[in-house]
Amino acid sequence: MIKRVITAVIGIPLVLGIWLISPLWNELPALALVAIVGLILNAEVTMMVKDKSIIQYPSVWMSVCITLSTLLGYLNGMNILDFTSFVIGHCILFFITFYYILGKEIIHSHNFSVNFEIIGFMFIIYISLALLYPQMILLKLLLPSSWGIILLFTFCWVSDAAGLFSGMLLGKTRLKMLPSKSKTLEGYLGSILISTLLGILFYQIQGLLHLPFLWSIQKWALFGLCISLSSNFGDLTESLIKRWADKKDSSNFLPGMGGFFDAIDGQIFSVPIILLFF
Repeated sequence: MIKRVITAVIGIPLVLGIWLISPLWNELPALALVAIVGLILNAEVTMMVKDKSIIQYPSVWMSVCITLSTLLGYLNGMNILDFTSFVIGHCILFFITFYYILGKEIIHSHNFSVNFEIIGFMFIIYISLALLYPQMILLKLLLPSSWGIILLFTFCWVSDAAGLFSGMLLGKTRLKMLPSKSKTLEGYLGSILISTLLGILFYQIQGLLHLPFLWSIQKWALFGLCISLSSNFGDLTESLIKRWADKKDSSNFLPGMGGFFDAIDGQIFSVPIILLFF
């Protein structure tokens, strides 16, 4: 717990600082940053599943997909690529990936239960790392003030912390149907409530913050609620991957937190929510 707090105290200002120093992290540097972190996430998944004999994870191809997906987001954010071409590019990557996986598994195995298991795993990984995560570049390019990034990390971190402390202080009802045995109903309700209240707080202080946009109290509350739900969903999705791979953490890169995937699983699934709100 102490290591987790220390890592958060050091890491949170560092992450926000990198994104907020606009002269250093605009355009191409931001593209490089998102791509590099994406490749680290892919490396963590590769290490997690290396002991699973039923799958040969296409690590190199996923690295290509993550890089190209980030590039598509960059070109779209810079208005070099229109939205139609952006979507077509993603469709091509998706179909190449799954035609390859389907063809390989059907040719080499007639165990269809295993086939579905592998396809399900690859679908979750593809959606997480090659489709959702790379769109973080759009939050930087479409919102030059960086408020998209600030809101993403602030609400996800507050929701995660609220869930953790609510579960520790009040948690009694275990949610046995979830992949993570430590999750409680009280923890989830606490994270949703605090995140919604944080949205209401932002409504009250949005004038003081000189935000480049003004939202109603209903929109702010809905924003907090949706971010909490998506962040919790991301946490559950990553927990499911780790249980399937028989791993406790995605890696040991971040003391007390595990890996990069453990640290930003909620943010990955919250990116499309913020893009929709803006």
